[in-house]
Amino acid sequence: MPRLPFKTQKIRQWLIALSCDNCQGSLLSIVQFIQWRDTQETKENSSQSICEIDETSDLIYCPKCSGFMTKYQISNQTHNRLDLCFRCYETWIDSGEWQLLQQLDLKNKLENIFSESWQNNLVHDVAEEKAEKRVKNHFGEAFNKINAFKMWLDTYDKKNDVIDYLKKRKPK
Repeated sequence: MPRLPFKTQKIRQWLIALSCDNCQGSLLSIVQFIQWRDTQETKENSSQSICEIDETSDLIYCPKCSGFMTKYQISNQTHNRLDLCFRCYETWIDSGEWQLLQQLDLKNKLENIFSESWQNNLVHDVAEEKAEKRVKNHFGEAFNKINAFKMWLDTYDKKNDVIDYLKKRKPK
Protein backbone atom coordinates (compact mmCIF):
# COMPACT_ATOMS: atom_id res chain seq x y z
CA MET A 1 0.00 0.00 0.00
CA PRO A 2 1.32 3.52 -0.79
CA ARG A 3 3.08 5.36 2.03
CA LEU A 4 1.76 8.82 1.16
CA PRO A 5 -1.89 9.93 1.08
CA PHE A 6 -2.84 9.13 -2.50
CA LYS A 7 -6.17 9.32 -4.20
CA THR A 8 -7.28 7.71 -7.43
CA GLN A 9 -7.23 10.00 -10.43
CA LYS A 10 -8.47 9.49 -13.96
CA ILE A 11 -5.63 10.47 -16.33
CA ARG A 12 -7.69 9.55 -19.39
CA GLN A 13 -10.98 7.74 -19.79
CA TRP A 14 -10.53 4.30 -18.18
CA LEU A 15 -6.90 5.04 -17.18
CA ILE A 16 -6.55 5.38 -13.42
CA ALA A 17 -3.46 6.39 -11.45
CA LEU A 18 -2.71 7.24 -7.84
CA SER A 19 -2.33 10.99 -7.42
CA CYS A 20 -0.50 13.00 -4.77
CA ASP A 21 -2.30 16.13 -3.57
CA ASN A 22 0.99 17.73 -2.44
CA CYS A 23 2.97 17.65 -5.70
CA GLN A 24 0.23 16.75 -8.22
CA GLY A 25 2.33 13.84 -9.47
CA SER A 26 0.87 10.44 -10.31
CA LEU A 27 1.90 6.83 -9.83
CA LEU A 28 0.85 4.77 -12.83
CA SER A 29 1.07 1.01 -13.25
CA ILE A 30 2.82 0.17 -16.53
CA VAL A 31 0.79 -3.05 -16.79
CA GLN A 32 -2.46 -1.12 -16.37
CA PHE A 33 -1.24 1.45 -18.88
CA ILE A 34 -0.48 -1.23 -21.51
CA GLN A 35 -3.92 -2.76 -21.03
CA TRP A 36 -5.52 0.67 -21.38
CA ARG A 37 -3.46 1.60 -24.43
CA ASP A 38 -4.26 -1.66 -26.20
CA THR A 39 -7.99 -0.96 -25.90
CA GLN A 40 -7.79 2.56 -27.30
CA GLU A 41 -8.99 3.10 -30.86
CA THR A 42 -8.67 6.85 -31.19
CA LYS A 43 -5.33 8.58 -31.26
CA GLU A 44 -4.98 12.15 -30.07
CA ASN A 45 -2.24 14.23 -31.62
CA SER A 46 -1.21 17.61 -30.34
CA SER A 47 0.69 20.02 -32.52
CA GLN A 48 1.28 22.55 -29.75
CA SER A 49 4.75 23.68 -28.85
CA ILE A 50 6.46 21.60 -26.18
CA CYS A 51 5.79 22.90 -22.68
CA GLU A 52 8.49 23.10 -20.06
CA ILE A 53 7.76 21.07 -16.94
CA ASP A 54 9.74 21.22 -13.71
CA GLU A 55 11.88 18.11 -13.35
CA THR A 56 12.61 16.48 -10.02
CA SER A 57 16.33 15.75 -10.03
CA ASP A 58 16.26 14.14 -6.59
CA LEU A 59 16.39 10.41 -6.13
CA ILE A 60 12.88 9.30 -5.37
CA TYR A 61 11.53 6.22 -3.65
CA CYS A 62 8.62 4.19 -4.94
CA PRO A 63 5.54 5.20 -2.95
CA LYS A 64 4.36 1.55 -3.00
CA CYS A 65 7.44 -0.48 -2.01
CA SER A 66 9.94 2.24 -0.93
CA GLY A 67 12.55 0.98 -3.42
CA PHE A 68 14.68 3.36 -5.46
CA MET A 69 13.16 4.51 -8.73
CA THR A 70 15.36 4.81 -11.82
CA LYS A 71 15.18 7.89 -14.05
CA TYR A 72 14.77 7.54 -17.83
CA GLN A 73 15.16 10.32 -20.38
CA ILE A 74 11.89 10.87 -22.26
CA SER A 75 13.21 12.57 -25.38
CA ASN A 76 16.02 14.78 -26.62
CA GLN A 77 13.44 17.53 -27.00
CA THR A 78 13.07 17.94 -23.24
CA HIS A 79 15.12 17.53 -20.07
CA ASN A 80 12.29 15.67 -18.32
CA ARG A 81 12.73 12.11 -17.17
CA LEU A 82 10.28 9.50 -15.95
CA ASP A 83 10.97 7.43 -12.85
CA LEU A 84 10.41 3.66 -12.89
CA CYS A 85 10.26 1.16 -10.05
CA PHE A 86 11.49 -2.24 -11.21
CA ARG A 87 9.96 -3.99 -8.22
CA CYS A 88 6.40 -2.75 -8.79
CA TYR A 89 6.72 -1.81 -12.46
CA GLU A 90 5.15 1.54 -11.66
CA THR A 91 6.16 4.89 -13.09
CA TRP A 92 6.09 8.25 -11.36
CA ILE A 93 4.77 10.99 -13.62
CA ASP A 94 5.48 14.49 -12.34
CA SER A 95 2.79 17.13 -12.60
CA GLY A 96 2.39 18.10 -16.27
CA GLU A 97 4.46 15.23 -17.69
CA TRP A 98 1.42 13.35 -19.03
CA GLN A 99 0.59 16.46 -21.09
CA LEU A 100 4.24 16.59 -22.17
CA LEU A 101 4.05 12.95 -23.31
CA GLN A 102 0.96 13.86 -25.33
CA GLN A 103 2.68 16.85 -26.93
CA LEU A 104 5.67 14.68 -27.87
CA ASP A 105 3.22 12.05 -29.20
CA LEU A 106 4.69 9.52 -26.75
CA LYS A 107 1.72 8.79 -24.50
CA ASN A 108 1.08 5.49 -26.31
CA LYS A 109 4.76 4.51 -26.13
CA LEU A 110 5.27 4.87 -22.40
CA GLU A 111 6.84 1.46 -21.78
CA ASN A 112 9.25 1.98 -24.72
CA ILE A 113 10.86 4.91 -22.91
CA PHE A 114 12.16 2.44 -20.31
CA SER A 115 13.79 0.16 -22.88
CA GLU A 116 17.53 -0.03 -23.45
CA SER A 117 17.09 0.55 -27.20
CA TRP A 118 15.09 3.77 -26.59
CA GLN A 119 17.72 5.12 -24.24
CA ASN A 120 20.56 4.09 -26.60
CA ASN A 121 18.83 5.87 -29.50
CA LEU A 122 18.63 9.06 -27.45
CA VAL A 123 22.37 8.89 -26.73
CA HIS A 124 23.09 8.16 -30.40
CA ASP A 125 20.95 11.12 -31.53
CA VAL A 126 22.79 13.48 -29.18
CA ALA A 127 26.14 12.24 -30.53
CA GLU A 128 24.99 12.80 -34.12
CA GLU A 129 23.78 16.32 -33.29
CA LYS A 130 27.15 17.16 -31.72
CA ALA A 131 29.02 15.74 -34.72
CA GLU A 132 26.92 17.77 -37.15
CA LYS A 133 27.52 20.89 -35.09
CA ARG A 134 31.30 20.31 -35.30
CA VAL A 135 31.08 19.83 -39.08
CA LYS A 136 29.03 23.04 -39.42
CA ASN A 137 31.63 24.93 -37.39
CA HIS A 138 34.45 23.44 -39.46
CA PHE A 139 33.00 24.43 -42.84
CA GLY A 140 31.34 27.66 -41.74
CA GLU A 141 29.31 29.39 -44.44
CA ALA A 142 30.13 26.68 -47.00
CA PHE A 143 28.29 24.06 -44.95
CA ASN A 144 24.88 24.71 -46.54
CA LYS A 145 26.27 24.26 -50.05
CA ILE A 146 28.19 21.13 -49.04
CA ASN A 147 25.14 19.69 -47.31
CA ALA A 148 22.90 20.39 -50.33
CA PHE A 149 25.44 18.64 -52.56
CA LYS A 150 25.62 15.70 -50.14
CA MET A 151 21.82 15.34 -50.12
CA TRP A 152 21.79 15.36 -53.93
CA LEU A 153 24.68 12.91 -54.08
CA ASP A 154 22.92 10.49 -51.71
CA THR A 155 20.09 10.14 -54.24
CA TYR A 156 22.20 10.10 -57.42
CA ASP A 157 22.47 6.67 -59.05
CA LYS A 158 26.13 7.19 -60.02
CA LYS A 159 27.18 8.32 -56.55
CA ASN A 160 30.30 6.13 -56.40
CA ASP A 161 31.51 7.44 -59.78
CA VAL A 162 31.19 11.02 -58.54
CA ILE A 163 33.09 10.19 -55.34
CA ASP A 164 35.86 8.49 -57.34
CA TYR A 165 36.05 11.52 -59.64
CA LEU A 166 36.29 13.91 -56.67
CA LYS A 167 39.06 11.82 -55.08
CA LYS A 168 41.30 11.98 -58.15
CA ARG A 169 44.11 14.44 -57.86
CA LYS A 170 44.86 16.84 -60.67
CA PRO A 171 48.16 16.23 -62.39
CA LYS A 172 50.80 18.87 -61.56
